[in-house]
Amino acid sequence: MDRDDNSREKEFLGNELARKTTESNDLQNRYTQREADVELRQIQLRKDFELLASKLVMLYLTRTYKRQTTPKFYLEGCFTIRC
Repeated sequence: MDRDDNSREKEFLGNELARKTTESNDLQNRYTQREADVELRQIQLRKDFELLASKLVMLYLTRTYKRQTTPKFYLEGCFTIRC
């Protein structure tokens, strides 16, 4: 009887170890995937911010250019100061 109990306990513990190992691997995979998703979102956010910032600069320069009595700026893909 003692051997049967030990055998069952050993089998149970082996199954538990396999289950916990699988859970751990799944969690590690999900963590890695989320980390990659966050990195992609950060890259996209940075690009969006840079685009917005450049649009704001262009808007500011356009309004500044329109207020000038003599043109100090000219457009060639972007505004450049002419001295």
